[in-house]
Order: sequence, then structure tokens, then C-alpha cells
Amino acid sequence: MSREPSRITQVCTLLLTSATRHRLYGRGHRLTQEAVQELMGHLRFELTDEGTLRIAVSGEELIYREHRIDASTGPTYGLLRRLTDKGIGFLEIRRGVTRDEIESFCTALADAQSKVLRASEHIQIGTAAIADLSKRADHPELLRVRNLGGERNDPVTEEALLVQGLALRVREDYAVQARDLKDIVLSLLSQMAHQGNIFLNLAEVRDHNLFTYLHTCNVATLSMGFGLALGLEGNTAHDLGTAALLHDMGKNFIPQAVLDKAGPLTSEEWSLIQEHPLRGAEMLMRQDGVSHLAVTVALEHHMHHDGVGGYPKTHYTPCLQSQLIAIADTFDALFGKRSYHAKFDVLDALEILQVHSGSIYNPQLVDEFSRFMNANIERFEFSPD
Repeated sequence: MSREPSRITQVCTLLLTSATRHRLYGRGHRLTQEAVQELMGHLRFELTDEGTLRIAVSGEELIYREHRIDASTGPTYGLLRRLTDKGIGFLEIRRGVTRDEIESFCTALADAQSKVLRASEHIQIGTAAIADLSKRADHPELLRVRNLGGERNDPVTEEALLVQGLALRVREDYAVQARDLKDIVLSLLSQMAHQGNIFLNLAEVRDHNLFTYLHTCNVATLSMGFGLALGLEGNTAHDLGTAALLHDMGKNFIPQAVLDKAGPLTSEEWSLIQEHPLRGAEMLMRQDGVSHLAVTVALEHHMHHDGVGGYPKTHYTPCLQSQLIAIADTFDALFGKRSYHAKFDVLDALEILQVHSGSIYNPQLVDEFSRFMNANIERFEFSPD
């Protein structure tokens, strides 16, 4: 019996969801058990006739029987990345697999600190040639520096227009207006206080020609909302929001053609992109009324948690505020051509953050951010786009 690729994609999604919930909530939590129960139901259905489900990694694709499934994004990308990070290129799940085997497998799959993924009686694994996915155009690190504007020009929020004006003044070598920053941040904080759910405060960014400015407001909103959930006080959350609004100001010094380029960047273009944190920090240092935190975040927001990748190259770990804003920035950038109306897209983005947890992103902050967003998901009624 031939399975459609969408059915296998669903299994990939449930494997990732179960793995992430094991890490976030532990084995006995209700959300974890619900995810495992759903996964077991799909596996029993898939294994009824053939008795074995085999998935292999081939470059940037997953292979199931005669199907070659694109693994460039979404849950297939997440599963491929987690498997390859542990040196696994082949996964086989056999009829008779137990709940305990699945739970042990998901726990190991989610463990970013361990490279070990062990086989069991009904779950077999093997090695294969692994592709380097770190330089993909849709890799989170690259996606964060793309301008993803489109053809939409419907009205945007007043805050987004103020951010646009702020960026235009920077390009024309005018000073950053601290009063404007304060007004934007206070407005975003006020909206959060009235709405009560983070998703009600996030602007739809897909295909809008002012994507950059809508995205900047979303990053500030996410950063402040997450910060408040972590226990930050009002003034501290305000400073965090200001830093989030200014974190990408250095992009105003990068040629627009490079930021707007749809295809792969040349090494020279990538070198220009990598200058924007330092250019932004240098510009902000010359401004009256801009905090030390904003300068620091502008410099550090593309540094990696593990100290290995990212830019500019340094020998220290970025501050917690920089790490937090990097997570919010990535989460919102993943929706450059998606929608906040779809619950799956939100969960998909959380899975991608988890894939890079421990390397690009602080694993403790990713876990806390996932809990924060999941709590908002449970209280929000999503509707089809």
C-alpha cells in the first residue's frame, strides 16, 4: 500500500512534537502524553499493512519508498536536522513498536547535549552521507537578514510607520530620536496589557512591502512579552523593547540590492551583511539617549550561544538580552512568507528553534520561549488563513 508524502510528513511532525514536549515538560506531562498518543496512533495505522516504516536521508531530502520528500523547511527539515546532528541517516520503525520505545527515542532525539541515539528492538538506525545545511538560503541565520517584502501595501500600524521613519532618518545621517523610541515601546506595552495574548499583538507580515518595519515591531513585542513572562519589571522590559527596535539599525548601511537579493549571496555580499552588527553598534554609540544595552544588543544579536558560529567573531558569549532578542527575531522571521493565523506554522517555528538549540540559541531560553508561546497557543483560537 503506497502512502502519500503528506502522511509521512505528518509522522515527522508528530515525532518532532513528541520529542520537543519530552524536553520541555518531561515524560509524564499531559501535553507530552497527548503528543505521544497521537504519534502512536499514526504509527499503528502506517504499520498495519507493510509492517515497517523506513525513512532515509539523501542530501536535503527524506526518502520514503518511491517518494523523495523535500526537507528544506518545516517538520521534515526539523527531523532531518536532528537526525543528522546525531550522525543518523536512516530510521526504521517496525510493527510492534512500544510506547516505551517511542518515548525513549523521542527523549534522546530532543537531547541537544548528547550526540547518541540508540536503536531498540523495533527502532533501527544507521548512518548515511550527511549534507551540510548550514548555508541554506532558508537557514534561520540567513533568513534573519533577508528583506522579505512583497506586493501588499495595505495600511500598517502607527508603530511600524514610526519605525520606518526612524530608519529613514538613520539613512540620511540624522540622529535617533529617543522620544520616538519611548513612544513606540510604550504603545506596544500598552497594547499587550489590553490584549492579554501575544498573538493578538503580532502584525501580519507576509508579502507586505513594509515587512521590515512590521517585523521590527513584532520582535520588540515578542521580546517584551517573553521578558515580562520571565519576570522582568516594567522599566527593564521597556529597555529590552528599545534594544529590540534598534537591533538591526546597522542594516541601513548595507546596500539595498544585497538585502533584497532572492538568490544565494556571494562571499563578498555575505561579508557586507556580516558588517551590519558592528556598523549599527558604532552608529548607536554616537546617539544621545540610547542605552548601553541597545548598543550591546546591536553588536551581539548574530553571535551564537555556543561561541563557535555567528558574527562578529569574538571569544565571549553574548549577553542574555541579545540571546533573547535573537530568538524572537528568528521566530518572527520564520513567518516572512507564512501567517500567524495557522497554529501549525507557530509550532513549526518552535521546532526549528529547538533544532538549533544549544548551538545558535541558548537552550534554556529556547525551552522557556517554547513554554511561553505554547501557553499563548492554548488560550488563542486560530483560524485558517
